[in-house]
Amino acid sequence: MARVKGTGMLGVVKTLRADKEKARELLPIHLRFYLTERIIASGWYPGEDFLAALRTAARMLPIKKAEYYEMVGRTSSNQDLNGIYHEFRREGDPLGSLRAGAIAWRSYHDTGKIILTPGSENGARVDLVGHLLVAEEMCAINTAWIDELLRLAGARNIEVSHTRCRCRDDQFCRWETRWAPVEKN
Repeated sequence: MARVKGTGMLGVVKTLRADKEKARELLPIHLRFYLTERIIASGWYPGEDFLAALRTAARMLPIKKAEYYEMVGRTSSNQDLNGIYHEFRREGDPLGSLRAGAIAWRSYHDTGKIILTPGSENGARVDLVGHLLVAEEMCAINTAWIDELLRLAGARNIEVSHTRCRCRDDQFCRWETRWAPVEKN
């Protein structure tokens, strides 16, 4: 069973708690304790709980689900890479940031591994292998997380394409990334 770090669970639970009554109606009964229990940022939580909470939060908000998952990925990347995991961000070095981001994966998930393959000077392939939490929502979050990581590193004209997916019966997920050269000051 896959688990996610409390830092990831916390953001989703905050969305649920913003409208506890609506969340109580939509959240499966066995998960309603998340509306009142303290979330430990350094703790580990069942991936299936995270997915159920994520899907419930997406149903609660007046935006498209895809927009919500993108927002979760960007917000997580931005908050963490400007906060607790700032050492994973390499200003002016998108490829170095992707390398560090591959290491950061283990700070969020207890299954799976990121394999980074540099492409041209301004691109790389990001493969996620062995992750047990297979869900389109996770792929959307990861796509936005990668894009935001590159933006925070100073990349411009970023392209992140999710070209292989476990949800489409591929053996692993793959993202192809490209960006314009970073301008040096």
